Amino acid sequence: MISLPWDVISQFDLGDTVGTVEPFGDGLINDTYLLTTGSPDRAKIILQRINPHVFPQPERLMENLQTLLRHIESRSSDGATDVNKLQFPRLYASHEQKSLVVDKHGNYWRAQSFINNTYTLKTTDKLTDASEVGRALGLFHQMANDLDPALLHNALPDFHITPRYFQRFEKIRIGTTKNTQPLNTDNSQDLQFCLNFVETRKSLINILEAPKQAGDLPLRTIHGDPKLNNVLFNIYSHRAVSLIDLDTVQPGLIHYDVGDCLRSCCGRIETADMEPLSFSLPFCRAILESYLKETRDFLTLKEQAFFYDAIHLIPFELGLRFLTDYLEDNPYFKVDTPNQNLNRAKKQFQLTASIERQKQEIKTIISEITGI
Repeated sequence: MISLPWDVISQFDLGDTVGTVEPFGDGLINDTYLLTTGSPDRAKIILQRINPHVFPQPERLMENLQTLLRHIESRSSDGATDVNKLQFPRLYASHEQKSLVVDKHGNYWRAQSFINNTYTLKTTDKLTDASEVGRALGLFHQMANDLDPALLHNALPDFHITPRYFQRFEKIRIGTTKNTQPLNTDNSQDLQFCLNFVETRKSLINILEAPKQAGDLPLRTIHGDPKLNNVLFNIYSHRAVSLIDLDTVQPGLIHYDVGDCLRSCCGRIETADMEPLSFSLPFCRAILESYLKETRDFLTLKEQAFFYDAIHLIPFELGLRFLTDYLEDNPYFKVDTPNQNLNRAKKQFQLTASIERQKQEIKTIISEITGI
């Protein structure tokens, strides 16, 4: 965390005096703080520094967020009950009516409301939680279904475009990137495992990109990062009430969200030493069943036919990103130790291998739920 500039807080129109400020959450990208005020209706506020390495044009992600929130607001009188809606944070403008504040170091900051009476989960052993996550993602896609993706920026260019990640990895691997030396893999079993895993999975790289380019899979408005700890649960009902971290809302394939959601929720620890990860079939079924209850009316049969490929690809893709970040000295994902991204990559590849071993069972679950 960088030191918090109080001059940034003073530039936002928060409606009250800020009393306390403390680091919040464990996100791997942005720096996040929780502000507490004395106002009953604005008791807590989220303040974030947007990571400039990840989002070099933060104005674009804020425009996307504003477009999404306006669209959802326009649907607020559609007659849906509260249980069939999601809550979203409210943005606070600066005193100059801007959505972003720039500090003296050139860092971009934003402020948004905190959704009260909620909690997040890092892991869960409850199928009811998994079902709620699937329902929340389905509701998000349902609410954004009629938002034309052409109205959104590619706030994170090449996001989830696996061939682009692989091209970057290849440059690093052969030592052609500036300031990067050719790799010596003799001293690391984990690194050698990861490099070998990528080498033997090259056929995965275009498994979604090829049908997208052929026009078989349409672009939609997606969340981009619907992992488990981005779902807020109500502390009383334990139902999912919000899907947060909307920085990656942009045009994309629905499959990126489906695959990432299942990757996050279905990885189970097999042994006490935290490895390897295995893919849970019961959690897979629970998520997909509740997800498709909300999305069946608008998803095409062809889109549903590619669900297994999404489940297979996304953990591999994330492992590739972690591995590349490790080889580049960790500029993207935050780390506590030098090898943390290598360890993250290994676990995602273990999860990918578990999915491969259960390919037929996963396809059977998808067929039973979709009917195709």
